[in-house]
Amino acid sequence: MKFKILLYSFVFVLLLLFYQLYNTNKILNHQETKIQNFNFNQGVLKDSINILNNFNNNFNYFSIEGNKKIDLGFSESKRLKNKIEEKLFEMNVSGGLDHFIKLPKGKFLIENVHVINKNWVLIGFRSNKYWGESFLEVKFKKNEIHGFTSLKSFVNPL
Repeated sequence: MKFKILLYSFVFVLLLLFYQLYNTNKILNHQETKIQNFNFNQGVLKDSINILNNFNNNFNYFSIEGNKKIDLGFSESKRLKNKIEEKLFEMNVSGGLDHFIKLPKGKFLIENVHVINKNWVLIGFRSNKYWGESFLEVKFKKNEIHGFTSLKSFVNPL
């Protein structure tokens, strides 16, 4: 009788140990899969960050604020950009876009202004029927904006 109790308890302990071993192995495999997925996702995110940094560097190269080759300081470039935008918006209020861009009849509003450097500006504009973009040259006289000349522009219906 004593022997049977010891045998049953031994078998029970063995079953418990096998279950524990099996369950632990399952948990470890699951954790390993999670770690591999995490490492893969981390690699994908690093690649995405590199792609976005390259895109940002290329975009900043064609911007007065981000291009390091332009000899203006950050505050000076920001001031010049604000000055150009202000002058464009002033001209837009008084209908000045018509003077240097061939536009159909209607009121056009400037939506976007991208100052490339001290000489060039890209603008996006639209009305209730048309939209367009223009590549402008900025003319200076004695450090003040004298005017704009359209180098290339297009207008499309909405």
